[in-house]
Amino acid sequence: MLYQITVTLLKGLSLPFKLLLNRTLSKAIIRAKTITNSKKIIQQVDTPHGRKIAMTLEVPRDLELDFLNYRSETYLPPMTTGVAEELALMLHKRNHPKVANLDILMQMFLSSSGALMTRWSDSEDCYVTSFEVMKAPLWKGHVFDITHFKFSPKRDFYCAIDKSGNSYDSQHANWQSIINHLVYQYTIAIPMASHNWVHFAYPDSFSAAVFRKLSRDSVLYKLLYPHTRFTNRINYQAVYTQLSTDNTPSLKNRLTPWKCFPLYGEDFRQGILENTSNHYVDMKHHFSFPESMDTRIPYFDFLKRYYLVIEKFVSQVAPHIDQQDYQKVAAYMEERLPGFQYADLVKSLSLLIWQVSVLHTVEHMSYYQLAMEYGFSDLQSPLPNTFSIDEVPRYNRFKLRSFLKVFGRFNSNNILDQRLDNYKSYQFEPDSTLENAARQFAEALKTLDNDLHQEKNDILPLDEIVQSVCF
Repeated sequence: MLYQITVTLLKGLSLPFKLLLNRTLSKAIIRAKTITNSKKIIQQVDTPHGRKIAMTLEVPRDLELDFLNYRSETYLPPMTTGVAEELALMLHKRNHPKVANLDILMQMFLSSSGALMTRWSDSEDCYVTSFEVMKAPLWKGHVFDITHFKFSPKRDFYCAIDKSGNSYDSQHANWQSIINHLVYQYTIAIPMASHNWVHFAYPDSFSAAVFRKLSRDSVLYKLLYPHTRFTNRINYQAVYTQLSTDNTPSLKNRLTPWKCFPLYGEDFRQGILENTSNHYVDMKHHFSFPESMDTRIPYFDFLKRYYLVIEKFVSQVAPHIDQQDYQKVAAYMEERLPGFQYADLVKSLSLLIWQVSVLHTVEHMSYYQLAMEYGFSDLQSPLPNTFSIDEVPRYNRFKLRSFLKVFGRFNSNNILDQRLDNYKSYQFEPDSTLENAARQFAEALKTLDNDLHQEKNDILPLDEIVQSVCF
């Protein structure tokens, strides 16, 4: 009863802030109408190791306005009433993380976004999760001690290795502390490191090509528009505006509910550039997805099966695509991501749609679900010291869960259906061959969703998979 009173009170107190945010949004829309409709969008950016990578550095007026009108407002409820709910949980000591165990670790590193850091090692006869993808340094005092987690459920083998080369197996006296460190590192590494290439370079460049090189009535534009809409704007925001990732120990940022990760904004940006350029240095590697994914890992089995449905759909649409339109896009892509030419039309388009819809959404939501229950991002006790989950600050959980509600999940717009199976979003001519192909695509997605549910590998329901990188 008292908790509900607190929630109601705090939601009421958040209303003036919501009005302020609405006013700020209205002013942003007015300002956006005056900006230049730049044709550049993508530029080559220097990375820490001397290479260059294509990134969104300019957002033209039409894309800015589209995002402000259809996406920005969806952030206001979690920034206001959502924060109020989390503050009430903290005040009533109801936001503590659950204690993780081996089953949860297996879910994190085999059936969620942590799988992108995991591979099977034949020589070691076990899975190996590497945290070396985490390039950005944390603030002084915050630890990130584990470099690798090696495990084999069949052999009942679990071992973490720290940066000094020390090994900790499941018989170690402080094993629960090791689990807690792994959960903490998972919480930070997914959004700050391993997810980088999913968002950037390929989706950015393709989106810019769609909006700058194609006529609005072309088949290729209609196919790709739902999958590239909002992407340049959200990626620019993530790397160069940094509402959630430009953190410092200042009082202002300590009080900002969604700034929960202990790293500076410039370090985060440099880590993104390094990880993204590392991934795309060889486009043949990128085009090997998802076939190269080890389907013994449930996460990859889920992703690959969705890809096959997408590829079949693209194959049906491909004969209707004007080859000159595709060549315009291909030339644009080759200039920004050399090696794009290694993939044919069906592969390049299928991979894009799969990456920005299925892979991107499942990365977010599989992480979101686990981090909301178990995650935290404040740990200053190095290994091999004992660290209990009871030591996690409630304020850190408040900030992390606020971040997750605002930026970690998809917050929908009631007037825009962005679900992957919304075949009408392609705006193909009614009852045409193309619309029939799109309708069959939606039905095939639903069949797969049901099959995965029956097989108990339904990592994310189809109804929650979003068409584009827009959050």
